[in-house]
Amino acid sequence: MDSTPKVTVLMTAYNEEAYIEGALRSALNQTFGDFEIVAVDDGSTDGAWERLVRAGSPQIRAFRQPHRGRAEAVNRAAAEARGRFFAFLDADDAWHPEKLARQMGVWESHPEIDLVFTQSEWIGADGKGLGITTRPWDGPMSARELFCDNVTGNASSVMVRREAFEAAGGFDPKMPACIDLDCWVRIGLLREGNLWGIPEPLTLHRRHDNQITADWRRMQAGWNRLLEKLEGRSPELLRHRRIATANMRRFWFALAWQRKERLAAASHLACALRGAPWAMFTDSRNWKLTLWLLRGQLRPRRTD
Repeated sequence: MDSTPKVTVLMTAYNEEAYIEGALRSALNQTFGDFEIVAVDDGSTDGAWERLVRAGSPQIRAFRQPHRGRAEAVNRAAAEARGRFFAFLDADDAWHPEKLARQMGVWESHPEIDLVFTQSEWIGADGKGLGITTRPWDGPMSARELFCDNVTGNASSVMVRREAFEAAGGFDPKMPACIDLDCWVRIGLLREGNLWGIPEPLTLHRRHDNQITADWRRMQAGWNRLLEKLEGRSPELLRHRRIATANMRRFWFALAWQRKERLAAASHLACALRGAPWAMFTDSRNWKLTLWLLRGQLRPRRTD
């Protein structure tokens, strides 16, 4: 394999034994072949590291470190990477075979872009579709638009130019959550219109109990920290914090409801309605999310 691949897939794993082989398989099956995989096991205590080592592909370079959190694991993978572009893949997610090719196609047509993301489809722990997709976005996006509505959905949908990731400072280990969005917004602030969306569900984002984004309190703490950081970096974005926070609260409502925390769910829903009442009725994602909650396709996460 060429020592300087065009793309480096940055994969991190922490106790993802049940899913990591599927994630690796989806990366290795890409129709675009000029890439390497740099995988960092962040101190897993299950069999994730052993499964990673057994994968045995020459395209994979695997590293292991004591548990330090996802942000430091991603930054470690980026430091070991050799590619000009970084594609992020969490060990519990997966890609459609054309995902990297479609993203690289954007750079061929629009070399000024720094970040390209795809639409995502939600799947459950068993790999079955949950009937929910992220909002499709076709073409350029501003930092303001991303801040108001994080349509990237998850890190596994995103590919960035290496120089932009480094210029933005990488992932912030001090963020309790919203680590991805924090980085994407900083990249979006580097220059106008440097974000781009592909309106196809080429990423499979798995929802299960043991993930940061299942904990609304941690997500809220991360969002509040992001707002604090923007006070010094981009007060202009904070003019839109009401609609942005309302959109976040819609998601926190779903998480609290799933955990059977009805009072918290009601509070988030009320705040979302006050902040952006029109969005509650015009955004189809709300109805899909409601159906998902009513079906009870995921077990409520234990709080003890």
